[in-house]
Amino acid sequence: MPVIHRESGLRFIIYVDEHPPAHVHVEGEGGSAKIEIEPVTLIWSRNLKRRDVNRAVDIVRRNSVEFGIAWANIHG
Repeated sequence: MPVIHRESGLRFIIYVDEHPPAHVHVEGEGGSAKIEIEPVTLIWSRNLKRRDVNRAVDIVRRNSVEFGIAWANIHG
């Protein structure tokens, strides 16, 4: 499970055995979320504070090109 980015207490992960569409899993204090990379869309969140969800979506938006490249590198 490659951690591709860390910011604001959040870890952004792309699992190697995942399926399209391209997305990242986000882990933070006590919770997690799944965010599609393009278009940036919150798929779900569990027990992650609203401010952390909003922050995670913003981070994915700002880094969508790099996250997309990481997805392509991991999944071919």
